This record gives sequence, structure tokens and C-alpha cells, in this order.
Amino acid sequence: MRRCSSTTTPSIRWGPTPTPQARSFPCCFTCRATAGSRSTAPRSMCRGSRASPARAGRITCSMASSAWRRCRSCRTRCSPSSRPTTPSTASSRSRTPASAVISCSTTCASSRAVSACSPRRMRTELIDQVAAQVCGFEKDYEPLRARRRLIYEGLSQGVQYVLNNGVDGDIAEFGTAIGFSAYTIARGMAIYRQAYAERIAQFGMRPKTLHLFDSFQGLPRPDDAVDLHSPYVQAGVWQEGTYKALTEEELTALCASVYDADKVLTYGGWFADTLPRIRPETRFAMLHLDCDLYKSTIEVLDHVFSGKRIADGCVVFFDDWNTNRCSPLLGQRRAWRETVEKHGVKFSDCGDYAILGHKFVVHAA
Repeated sequence: MRRCSSTTTPSIRWGPTPTPQARSFPCCFTCRATAGSRSTAPRSMCRGSRASPARAGRITCSMASSAWRRCRSCRTRCSPSSRPTTPSTASSRSRTPASAVISCSTTCASSRAVSACSPRRMRTELIDQVAAQVCGFEKDYEPLRARRRLIYEGLSQGVQYVLNNGVDGDIAEFGTAIGFSAYTIARGMAIYRQAYAERIAQFGMRPKTLHLFDSFQGLPRPDDAVDLHSPYVQAGVWQEGTYKALTEEELTALCASVYDADKVLTYGGWFADTLPRIRPETRFAMLHLDCDLYKSTIEVLDHVFSGKRIADGCVVFFDDWNTNRCSPLLGQRRAWRETVEKHGVKFSDCGDYAILGHKFVVHAA
């Protein structure tokens, strides 16, 4: 802090006065910070203070700004970055309006008592609490990981439902991509057959086989008239070769690492070619259709329902049910509606799972 050049103004010192009888020091007419007071602002606030020619006995802070606000009680100036305030005009050097008065970051006791229950402060604290909760949720949030966790929970619950209810038959997935859902189902089959061993014995269920269908070349060319109207196809999200990932050998090894290798069957090729390879006596207790396109979905549904391959109580998962902006004229929604009408399917709607999925339980005629 520089000393004031005026001979009538005493030297400015920050800190306590030397003796109780010391004369009072002048104050800055902008920030009201009295030199020599313990409650004044830091030294850097009034760097370059000078004597005010307009007001004798007062000084002006070169660092002072109209955006600063005073503490209601101790008159200490507070940075606008530390507290949200309403800006005032640059010409306002007089007493700050009551609506603009806030508490400083080093709040004095009287200021704290005045503003602790003010509506504005209560609203600010409520906003801070909500923001802290949301930020806490987002701390470890990854959209793709969160979606896959929901898929994992949905499919795992499907396996538990099948075993707990004694639904006879195998489990099949149509469309495997990177193998995440196939691995989830295989692991669930291994874990829950032990957890539900007593129930399995009571129902006399035979060991279940996992059937995995995929072209291992990605999606086919979307040339069906219905698929050509899909927003996903028009935007290029679903196109020939999309979702090509694991090979047939890699998928088999992945699932066999957690489930019996002789109970994992893979079918490589287009559905129209691989569906006839299913053994005639095979029935399904759970289906997971992750084949995206209408044409692929209707091929699977038409085959399993016309061939009487659905067991009573079979749960059917549609991974792409809520795609295509949930239009009933496109994708898996249309394929399911046409299948129900064609084959007279009786079912229970069990609601959504994950973000885009939906599930049904099919009942015997």
C-alpha cells in the first residue's frame, strides 16, 4: 500500500492501530474500508490508493469497481466471483441499495444473523443442494456403461424368471454383435442354475442350451420397404455391415469361458439360412431379439411361432423396441404386431427394460 501524498491525510496502514487512543483513519469513499481496522479488506484491494480531491479525509481505491458489493454490517467489499450478485451501474458510489447488499466471504457475526434466513439465500442454498446431488450422480456416469448395465440387469432377471418359474426349453439370442448380451446370458445361466438348484430339481427341468445366431458380417442390406422408412436407416445408423464385431469362434470361446462349452451353440449366417438348422424338438424358454431391422425380426418370429417352438411362459426380449421413435409402423413393434395377428399369440406385456428394450411373456393357446 502506498502512502497518500496529501499532507493533511495521515499515513495509511493496514492492521491494528498502535494504541487504543490512536486517531481514526480515513476510509475509502468507494469501499468504506477504514484503514487500520481489523475487518478491512486485504492489502491488494486498495493498492494504489490516492487522496480524493473531492472529499477531504477520504481516499479512493484504484481497485474499486461498481461490480463489488459491501457486507451489510462490516461494510467489507466482496468479490462478485465469490457470491452471485446483481451488477450495479459504474456511477453508483453512494450507499449500495439494500437489494444489492450481501454477506462477505469472511462474514461477520451480525451480517450472518441478518441474512441467514433471507429468501434469496435459501433459494441459493436449495439450488446448490440440487446441483450437488446431480453432480454426484454424474461423477462416475458413463452413458454407454449405464445403458449396458440396465441391459445386464434385464437379461439376468430374465434368466432368473425362467429358472424360478420352471419354464422348460432353451435360451436363444438373435444378433450378438460384440457378445455383451450373449456373455451376460451365459454367465446368468451358470450362476443361477446353482442358486435355483432346488427349484430346478422340483420342476424337473433339464439343463438349458444357449443358441446364438448371427451373420458375423454385420447387418444385412436394409432393402425391405418397411426398413427403408426407418429413421435409423435413413440416417445411416443401420446399414450393411453395421455391428460387425466378433467372429463365430471368438463368440463361442467367450461364452464357453463361463458356461458349459457343449451347451453353447452358434449359428453363423443369415437368419433365413440358419433358422432351419434348429433341431425339431427344440423349444425356447427365453428369446432375445437384437436384430434391429424389421425384416430380420419378422423372419425370426415367423419361424419360431409357426414351428411351435415357444414354451408356455417364454419371455421374449426386444432390444430395439423403442427405436424408430417408437413408431408402431416400423421395426420390431410392427413385426410383433403382425406376428400376434397372424399366429393369435396370447401374451402378457411386462414393460420396458433398459432404455430401448421391451419384454413380453407368451402363454400357451
